[in-house]
Parts: sequence; C-alpha cells; structure tokens
Amino acid sequence: MLLSQVDHDLSQRVIDIVEVLPGIIFPEIATTLQQLLPGPFIAGGFIRNATDVARIRAAGAILSSSSTFALWNRTSS
Repeated sequence: MLLSQVDHDLSQRVIDIVEVLPGIIFPEIATTLQQLLPGPFIAGGFIRNATDVARIRAAGAILSSSSTFALWNRTSS
C-alpha cells in the first residue's frame, strides 16, 4: 500500500498488524508510519544481519523476518 492511500484505506478497515516491505527501510520511515497507522509493525525483507535487526527493533517494529538462517533463532532480551 502506498502511503498516499493510507487515509482512504484506513477508513474502510480494521488493522491488526502492519507488515512493512522491504523491512530494511523501516527505521527510515517508522516515524511517519507510526503517525499514520496504529501498528504494531513487522518488518521483512533484505534484513541481512544482527545490526539490521537491532535498528528495526529500536525503530519500533515488534518482529522482523529474514531469509538469513543465522538470524532465525535470534531473540531479544
């Protein structure tokens, strides 16, 4: 969904969770998304290392998804 469509689409839906793709951009757009959407947020796509995961979590996403096997069992404390 394009950000320009958010206002129109929100009036017609109940949102349980928002998935942001590609997730690697979440830290850069998190503030805008959090102002427009109720969340919570999941970020997925192009997340390649633990630093990416930490940035995404610090920006407010509750989860991230990645095809990088080394990150699959990583949890936060």
